[in-house]
Amino acid sequence: IDCGHDCRQRLRRAGRFLGQHRRRNLYDIVFTGRENSQNVVYFSQYDSRWGSQMYGRTNTIAGAGCGPSSLAICISTLTNKTVTPPAVCEWSVKTGHRCEGSGSYHSLIPDGAAHWGVPCRGIGQSRKQLIQALQDGKLVVAIMSQGHFTRGGHFIVLRVITSQGKILVADCASYERSQKEWDINIFLNECNKGSAAGGPFWVLG
Repeated sequence: IDCGHDCRQRLRRAGRFLGQHRRRNLYDIVFTGRENSQNVVYFSQYDSRWGSQMYGRTNTIAGAGCGPSSLAICISTLTNKTVTPPAVCEWSVKTGHRCEGSGSYHSLIPDGAAHWGVPCRGIGQSRKQLIQALQDGKLVVAIMSQGHFTRGGHFIVLRVITSQGKILVADCASYERSQKEWDINIFLNECNKGSAAGGPFWVLG
């Protein structure tokens, strides 16, 4: 099934993260552009404003909303209109992109981008196209498998490639991971190689 989440992992962690994030101001964060990249709006799926809201029938935005939250980051960045994770979650549920008991169908990314008027194309596992897209200042949504970013499945946004070839992300599940530089091979090795809808990498913008 082409879902992007291990919701059992998220359920165990969501309560702890919600408590932490109530004590931390995660409002109005914008990552300043570097190299050829633009400023990137950041949303956390654990944000106290919406983390406890339901995403579908079986889980919350904190527990299963990484796909809508990642898409909200891209839409808000690329359109200069604020589209929040709850807004994308609502659309996802109404249009059948919510995968109950897991997360979101991979088709959420290209279909949601089209709905909000953002150009999007899947590039599969192409290293060359991934690098070129980031060098061109595009955003890339990745669906990751077990590894540095998740124990199951997780959507994240790749936002920068540095002059040294390192990747910066906007990870809606971790502000801390969003501050680090990552080797590109981590994404190529740990992406979901069985992804659907043109993934595991989608170029937006």
